[in-house]
Amino acid sequence: MLSIFALLALSSQIPVTKWKSPDPSEHPLRYSEWIAAHPESPLKIVKIEQIGASKSDSVVAVITDSATFDADSIQIENLLSQLESEGFTVEFVVINGGTPEALRTLLTEFVGLDGAIFIGDVPVAWFQLIDDWNGNGVHDPEDSYEEFPCDLFFMDLDGQWFDLQMPQGDSLVSGSDGIYDTHLGDVEPEIWVSRIYPNQNNLDDSLIADYIERDLRFRNGQADLPAYRALAFIDDDWIPYTAGFVGPMFWLFYDIIVENHPETTDASHYRRWLSARDTLVWVSVFAHSSPHYHAFKINSGTSWSYFQANQLQSIRPDALFYNLFACSNARFVEQFYMAGMYVFSTAHGLAAIGSTKSGSMLEFDQFYMPLADSISIGDAFLSWFQSIAHDGTNSLERSWFYGMCLIGDGTINPTKHYLLNIVDAATPHYQTPDVHISFDPVALTLSIAVENNIDGKIEIYDVTGRRVISTQFFGSKVIDLSNLASGIYIVKLETGEGHLSPKTSKILVIK
Repeated sequence: MLSIFALLALSSQIPVTKWKSPDPSEHPLRYSEWIAAHPESPLKIVKIEQIGASKSDSVVAVITDSATFDADSIQIENLLSQLESEGFTVEFVVINGGTPEALRTLLTEFVGLDGAIFIGDVPVAWFQLIDDWNGNGVHDPEDSYEEFPCDLFFMDLDGQWFDLQMPQGDSLVSGSDGIYDTHLGDVEPEIWVSRIYPNQNNLDDSLIADYIERDLRFRNGQADLPAYRALAFIDDDWIPYTAGFVGPMFWLFYDIIVENHPETTDASHYRRWLSARDTLVWVSVFAHSSPHYHAFKINSGTSWSYFQANQLQSIRPDALFYNLFACSNARFVEQFYMAGMYVFSTAHGLAAIGSTKSGSMLEFDQFYMPLADSISIGDAFLSWFQSIAHDGTNSLERSWFYGMCLIGDGTINPTKHYLLNIVDAATPHYQTPDVHISFDPVALTLSIAVENNIDGKIEIYDVTGRRVISTQFFGSKVIDLSNLASGIYIVKLETGEGHLSPKTSKILVIK
């Protein structure tokens, strides 16, 4: 496996994700086009409320525009209630208008803030640079000008951001144009930011409502979960780096499908994997892309096979989470952008990591390792960005990473309803001083008895780590297993104080 340090050292050699589209008219939306359609105005706070005050050390801001709140108030309020029930202190704000600077200032006023969820049409900060893909500080022929949305602006609350330059041809010269180009001081982010923003015209209100309802079903264990398995779909340019890209995923997954043959990493094979039912919870795709396409090399790299974002609506993949090593796939200012389609226009999507420009995530250990500790995807994203920026950023790192963003609800814990790091119990019948578990293979029942009538919860998982039964008990419980398919299952008991038994129990169901 290539280590994090090896990947960082190789980042000037790893092929960069590039804009690739079959549509010659497709071009990156410019800041001037965005600001014309989203003119800035003074920030007006319509509503501000602290929910669950002082209940925990976990503080999250939920900020939405007034039009979105008017349309989806029931779902948003349900999300706020859910976050409070999970122990968050929520700083809830409804705004009209505003500038990136005013929104960032608002975030600095929340004490102990861990992260922020932006719902709907919330201000966007832009950054511009000349890419430096070999890190030599020289404008080489392969380096080009890019301007792009930059949510790091809202994540780094104490750094210094300046607009000192403006584009002239394919260079930057002194001037001011409303786009940040200089980032100084302590550039390490303090909070995570995520966006619930489909950007699909008049569909946004219904898509946001559907997404929040899906989010809540997942959080409450009411969603149909796919098998705990990941797909790494690696196109030609990155096949030599497969070990470094896939290896860190084993922090989180013990079952990973790796598709990395030059002639099978094409649109049809990718479509087939996404269409497979009950197969994948996580998809990591590595491909040249645009906001609306993945482009896969075929015929020994002489031609291209394209997968279009709008195909996701008919495929309706079962996957919940996506890591998109794909140029501009998370460029959320573009209507019908692909990361948004993965998350908001499928039946199961919950979150996607991606970039608003060329470049993507590297140093994958610093993302998957924290996730394996069962933290939220927002906290893992923050941990990853902090590992990048803790000692400042250079031109190569800014080129690769300044477009990185999180689409979806950053408070979601991807592993919440899956059992990781299973500890094997020796027998299907064992007893400790405080708990007794007995499995009847004839009646297909599981009996639990706990001393002192302690109440708690019992959960049963299949061998993929997917939870199949969850129920409460008080002192004792008999559970009917007749609806389970034949196979091996893992039983886990816990109370509010933690696990009753130092082991999980493995049972074999034969029908």
